[in-house]
Amino acid sequence: MYKIAIVTSNISRDYDSADLFESGADRAVVSWINPLDLCGFSSNQKNLITIDNLAAQEYDALILRRLNKEGDLDFQFELLQRYEAIGNIVINSTYGLQISESKFLTNFNLSRFGLPVVPMLATQRLSLALDFASSYQEIVAKPAYADLGSGVIRISNKASAKKALIKLINHYGCIVLQPYIKSNKEDLRVFVVGDNVVGAMKRFAAKGDWRTNIFLGGRSKQVQLNQQLRDLAVKAVQIVGLDYAGVDLICENEKYYVLEVNGSPSWQQFQKTTGKNVAWEIISMALRKIRHKYSCRIFTVS
Repeated sequence: MYKIAIVTSNISRDYDSADLFESGADRAVVSWINPLDLCGFSSNQKNLITIDNLAAQEYDALILRRLNKEGDLDFQFELLQRYEAIGNIVINSTYGLQISESKFLTNFNLSRFGLPVVPMLATQRLSLALDFASSYQEIVAKPAYADLGSGVIRISNKASAKKALIKLINHYGCIVLQPYIKSNKEDLRVFVVGDNVVGAMKRFAAKGDWRTNIFLGGRSKQVQLNQQLRDLAVKAVQIVGLDYAGVDLICENEKYYVLEVNGSPSWQQFQKTTGKNVAWEIISMALRKIRHKYSCRIFTVS
C-alpha cells in the first residue's frame, strides 16, 4: 500500500486532517506529520530532508493542511517546497498555496487568464487607498493575507474611511481594497478536487452582518450549479495551481465573479450541508497522482 502523510500541527484538533486520516486508512498507510519534525541536512556529499529521522522520500505523498506556529513557518514551508521541487508529491502544491495565500496574486493570475474578478488594489500607502475608496460608493478593505474573515471591513462613509484605513494599514502593513458587490449578502462556495466539482453550497450572512463566512455565524444550503459555473470554478483552481480548493463565487446583476480561491479550505460545514465526502475525494485524487507518477517513470536500459 502507498504511504500518505497528513501534515498538520495537531491532528486531534483538526477536523479536516482527522477526516483525511480516517478516509485513507483502508486504502493506504496513512500517518500524521507534525511540521516541527521537519529537518534538513546539506553537505557536498548529500542533501536530505527528514521527518522525525525518517527520509521524507519514504512517503509517496504528503497532504499539507497546516504548519505549526510553535516553530518557524518559513522554514517549514521552504523544506516542503524543496521536497516538492525534487519530484515528490505535495498536496496542495506549495506553488499553488503561495499564490492562493495572497489575495492579490490570486486576483492577478485569474484576471490574466480572462476570468471575471472584482477590481482590486493592493497597497501599503494610505494615499493610494484613499484615492481608490473615493472612486466607489462603497468598498471592502481587508488584509492581503488574512483568512476566516478576520480584519475585513466595509466602508460606505467617506468621512470615516481615512481613520479605518489608517488602522488597517498600521496593523497589517499591506491591505487590499475592492468595490463592494451588492450580492444580497450571499455567495457560493464551490468545492473542487482535481478537475471535478464535488459540490456547492450557497452561503448567507448572519443577521446584522454582511459577511457570509460560516465561522462568523453565516448559514448555508446545498445548490446545483450550471455547467458554466462548474467550468469557472475548475478553471480558477487550475490557474492558481492547486489540486483542490474552495472557490468563492459572488454575483451582482446576474454576473458572477471569482472572489477567492482557498487552498486550505475547511469542509466540515460543507460536508454537513451537501452530504459530500470531501476527504474521500482528496485521498482518491492523491492515490491517482501517486499511480500516475510511478507509471510515468522512465527506465533507461544500457
